[in-house]
Amino acid sequence: MKSIIVFVVLLVSFLNVDAQAFKYAFVTDTHVGTETGEEDLRRTVNDINLQNDLDFIIVTGDVTEMGTKLEIKLAKEILSGLKKPWYVIPGNHDTGWSESGGVDFIREFGNDKFTFDHNGYRFIACASGPYVRMSDGHIPETL
Repeated sequence: MKSIIVFVVLLVSFLNVDAQAFKYAFVTDTHVGTETGEEDLRRTVNDINLQNDLDFIIVTGDVTEMGTKLEIKLAKEILSGLKKPWYVIPGNHDTGWSESGGVDFIREFGNDKFTFDHNGYRFIACASGPYVRMSDGHIPETL
């Protein structure tokens, strides 16, 4: 009987929670530098800009194909056309495959991680590492 009362109390408390509704776009694996990467990302940015109900955009990993300085610069130029706030982190193609080991990405975009709060939620993103040429993306075990 006691467990039923606890269940009912918990159920009622969850029913009274106000949902915080918002919308955002999640973009990943754009691979600017491939045959259609630039065109696809430009089309994606245009489509996102037509969505008036989005609050922000998150762009995760493999923004470029090989992480070259030119690919990163082009991706940044295209993403800068977004009309809403946007946040980006690199993937292994942007860092581990790059000539600079991820330094060019950080220089162009300002960081390889982000955190921000929106409507009572905290969004945290960090790049996978370590940055080693041709490495797979992973988050190393902490000591």
